[in-house]
Amino acid sequence: MLRGIYSAANAMNVSMQKMNLFAQNVSNSQTTGYKKKTYAVHSFEDMLVNIPDPQNVKRKQESLPVATGSYIDSAGVKQTQGRLRQTGNVLDVALKGEGIYFQLEVNPSSLPANSEKVYTTTRDGQFALNQNNYLVNHNGDYVLNGQNQRIRLMLDNPNTQAPVDPNRQVPSLTSNLLKIDNKGQIFDTRQPNNPLAQIKLVEYNVESPQVDDRTQMMAILKKYGLELPKDDDLLETYALPTNADGEPKVDVLQGYVEQSNVDITSEMIMMMMTSKDYDMSQKIISTEDKVLDKTINEMGRLQ
Repeated sequence: MLRGIYSAANAMNVSMQKMNLFAQNVSNSQTTGYKKKTYAVHSFEDMLVNIPDPQNVKRKQESLPVATGSYIDSAGVKQTQGRLRQTGNVLDVALKGEGIYFQLEVNPSSLPANSEKVYTTTRDGQFALNQNNYLVNHNGDYVLNGQNQRIRLMLDNPNTQAPVDPNRQVPSLTSNLLKIDNKGQIFDTRQPNNPLAQIKLVEYNVESPQVDDRTQMMAILKKYGLELPKDDDLLETYALPTNADGEPKVDVLQGYVEQSNVDITSEMIMMMMTSKDYDMSQKIISTEDKVLDKTINEMGRLQ
């Protein structure tokens, strides 16, 4: 009977973890570039239990397998393409293709003092130019070029690696002069044949854990003890795959953003089903408790 209580309690724990992942997906259904978080559930190995068999003369007991519950052993990201929404903003960039990300250097001001550089990946291409002319996202994280360097876009200086002079304010490259092609190359339209920089695009191979963005996912997975995908390593530059005509299969679209790939209806249905599973496990524990109470109290009195 205690084994039944343990199995039901384990099922409740799995339901809680699933519910939190569903809730995270629902809450981020309108987040730009967000990818649906997924999970993998596996069963613990069955336990062999010896059960007496009085009808078996030669062998007084028989070993039978008993299930011991399940657990969530890993988490991942659904890589399907989200819908593309046209914004018209010059520095809004969307990736059309699966498994490919922008790589950024995390804003040092958000890290502990004297810490090493930390990198992140994202599908959120809502970029802007900060006060020092660097291309950044809404967190202030720096967009990298193919040589893993920050991209600085100045109006009258094509050197994207020019150091910042704290005593001199330099104007940024204006939006009417800025163009990003389908390979992620940044151009000053006054010099259309000389790209200023190449936005770094990376992919995860089959062996590496997949993650789209460091925000929000890490805390919730760590809270529930799941294996954390690491995204703070600098990844190799990704060469865009080409088709038979030599055209890239993955397009970088200027003036668009990618919306979340979460199907909110599906997530709500899964939340309701998981809630029912949780309630069922609760009832099993209640039933087991009542049976255990009768076994201890009433059978003891009969003897």
